[in-house]
Amino acid sequence: MKKVIVLFIILSFSFSLAAQHHSSRYFETVIIGGGGFANNLRLADWQNLQYDAAKIFLGGNLQEEEKKEAVVYSSIRLEQRFYTGNLVFAPAIAYYQTTRGEREVIGNTGSYYNQAELKTFSLQSTIYYRIGNIQSNYVLLGGGLGYYQGTLKLEYGFNDSLSRNEGSGWTMGWHSGMEYNHSFGNIVLKAGLISRFAEIYELEVENNQNTKIYDSGASLTGISLYAGLGYRF
Repeated sequence: MKKVIVLFIILSFSFSLAAQHHSSRYFETVIIGGGGFANNLRLADWQNLQYDAAKIFLGGNLQEEEKKEAVVYSSIRLEQRFYTGNLVFAPAIAYYQTTRGEREVIGNTGSYYNQAELKTFSLQSTIYYRIGNIQSNYVLLGGGLGYYQGTLKLEYGFNDSLSRNEGSGWTMGWHSGMEYNHSFGNIVLKAGLISRFAEIYELEVENNQNTKIYDSGASLTGISLYAGLGYRF
């Protein structure tokens, strides 16, 4: 992983030098934040199974129930863009974190709590096609591939006696999207939409006895909106 990050930095620096030595080429550093929907329905199904079993164990006259889903995520992305003609090449580093999926119930004989949270690190490469004047307003249309390393954290148990376990997995995914850019000199404001397919199928979590308790994978597949700021050299 460290070698990949070093390679990303070297490529970004190389693009910067190339842009500075050619008048029709530009280099841009971009920071982007956003949020979207992740298709984590398999994770929700697993939490529901645990929740339903706990309700039976706790008995009737349930006093409190709470359900939240881990299907919404926030993200931050650092992207280095190299403009040459109407094409834009962009390696990026990104981080995604879902909201916490929670199940909680209080019954006659006690309480049960279940929480799941997915955190994902990604290295991506995107190619855009530019439509419009780079010195004013323009639109980027593009797509690319990404490496996704996800970690799923689970917290669960009865009567405040909670167990905490986690598991990791990785996958290759793809994305496509469009972005509107508004230039103010070297400063560029951005807003965009991304469609993503990233399914981490081989993600398992074991308990403290090395028994598998979860093997349904995790997902960032879905649609997201974002806004960002770029500085162009």
